[in-house]
Amino acid sequence: MTKEHEAKAKKAFLTKDFLPECVEMKMQEAYEAIYAQARKETVTETSRSAGQATQANAGRTKAFPKRFAGTLKVAGFLAICMVALGASAMAVGAILNRYQRMKAMSEEEKTTVYEDIQKSGVVDFLFNREFTEKELSRYQDLENAYQADERFPERSIRRLEAGEEYAGVGVCIMITEQGEENYMYFPDRELTDEELLEIIEYRQKVEYVWKEKGQKEKFGEKLWEERLSVLTDEEVDRYYLAYCGASFSELAGGFCRDGRSTRKGDKVLSQTEERRYQDMAKAYRESNRIPAGELQIMDDPNEYDGMSVAYCRWESLFYLPVGELTEEDFLEIIDFETKGKYCMERITEEVRLGKRSDFPKEEVVLQEPEELILEEKAFATKQGTKKELENAGIGDIVTYGSYEQDGDLANGGEPIEWYVLDETEDARMLLSVMVLDGHKYSEEQKLVGWKDSDLRAWLNDVFIEEAFTEKERGEILLKKVANNYGGDCADRVTLLSTKECMEYFGISLDEKGADPYHFDEGIYQVGLTKKEKGEILKAFLDVADPRRFGKATQAKLWDGVHMNAVLWTIGDGHIENMMVDTGVDISDMFGYCEWWVRDIDLHNPAGAARKVCTETYWMTSYVNSSCGIRPVIWVKK
Repeated sequence: MTKEHEAKAKKAFLTKDFLPECVEMKMQEAYEAIYAQARKETVTETSRSAGQATQANAGRTKAFPKRFAGTLKVAGFLAICMVALGASAMAVGAILNRYQRMKAMSEEEKTTVYEDIQKSGVVDFLFNREFTEKELSRYQDLENAYQADERFPERSIRRLEAGEEYAGVGVCIMITEQGEENYMYFPDRELTDEELLEIIEYRQKVEYVWKEKGQKEKFGEKLWEERLSVLTDEEVDRYYLAYCGASFSELAGGFCRDGRSTRKGDKVLSQTEERRYQDMAKAYRESNRIPAGELQIMDDPNEYDGMSVAYCRWESLFYLPVGELTEEDFLEIIDFETKGKYCMERITEEVRLGKRSDFPKEEVVLQEPEELILEEKAFATKQGTKKELENAGIGDIVTYGSYEQDGDLANGGEPIEWYVLDETEDARMLLSVMVLDGHKYSEEQKLVGWKDSDLRAWLNDVFIEEAFTEKERGEILLKKVANNYGGDCADRVTLLSTKECMEYFGISLDEKGADPYHFDEGIYQVGLTKKEKGEILKAFLDVADPRRFGKATQAKLWDGVHMNAVLWTIGDGHIENMMVDTGVDISDMFGYCEWWVRDIDLHNPAGAARKVCTETYWMTSYVNSSCGIRPVIWVKK
């Protein structure tokens, strides 16, 4: 970390921009790796930066330019990134020790440590000699033991009094006047374990005090002490899961009123309301104006009654009534926002210090699939024509939005064609005719439901912005979707489920290989002869609704060959292989590809999701594999 970065870190801390409003939880493992690298660089740079010291100046004050930057580099980096230290490997009984040591610090000691930070600008020590290689190695081992709650110092690091010179005994620190560098002194011998542990714990205290002071300044000390720090662990978990638990939690804090949302750039709050919001936020923080009740929390926007303020978890949006907001409305919003941000920071700190092994997650039990009961859908028997959207019915093909499809970026996106799968009195359900793009279900290979998938986030963040105008986005409805794992959610852009795919394309459970829980009965089951494979493939192609096959756009093909690992597409090689394996010519299907449905494979703990295949009904792929995408949207009539 450079001096420029250090200055920015301190500025962010002092201006209360200490932490982002909501940090994406999926980055914690990356942060841990970054922290380990930063710590390694810190120790290396500490060793490299110091020059050779002479015994003559070993006991003199301010006579040496050697620098101890480790505290700053680790504390500053942690303050920005809020790194978790991998406490999950520790025993629960030992985990609490380090956390309790920090909590047990007296207010007097906290004040002293924070004044150390203020006086030096950031805790950056000059010191009288460098670590030896052996000391560096032991330091790293002892730091690991300290983080694992296995080794602690018996005493605190000694401070030199004003005007006192270092006598060459033990490890000591001298805190200088405002704006000057602080000093750390090592004896002219190998440091003991106790001395190294005193240094390590002092660094830990600096990080803890810096973080706590930042919270008090950010939220207001009275509010922090009387309303936030007293929250129980159960309350902290509840606010955290409500405020940060949705897939799009990085967007937390927007407003929605009468179908208009700040996410779409609409002006939702009046000028008067904006001023009153700021006034009430100040009164809440500085005058302890608290709401009489609590904000309503919804999972589904359809639960909103339109009468009061409420928060929708899946959208991370505050829903507002049509009339002017009351003071109570503002206070409920502000109170919820404040508690959500605080709980995020508190949990991060508790993970870092080992009180928690991980961030809270809603418990989801992997269950056996229920019996699949299919409903007859009109689309399965209706073959329509191309029509304008406002005149279209089930089975027709319409255009809506645009997306790059011909591979020529210079001419912009091409109109997207959609099948009208279904309709209600108020809206039409659309499925793209083409496979518009390819994407991984999840960046990591793990068991993850649709609600928490990276693909869902991409569709509802990136794709929706690229494919539709602001007006079109305003016409796309938020719809609740049922998922086979991980809980239900609400999407504007989604994928078909396996059940929906079977219902809309008329797939019967009686067809060989069509049962999604026994889909290994297709041509890929073990032990089939070439003739048997051919018979199964022919029977499949004869009965399959051709609309279920998705063809990749030219933007995703290059001479018919799989491009950039985004789609598994039928090309020349695949056609030849199928002829060898089954004796069936599938050259008419050139360019068609597999595409994701939103269900996962409940029998695969390693993490796999189901996809619609080109030569059988279903297959599964690991979630970090790329596959085609046929988006589904509901558009207002």
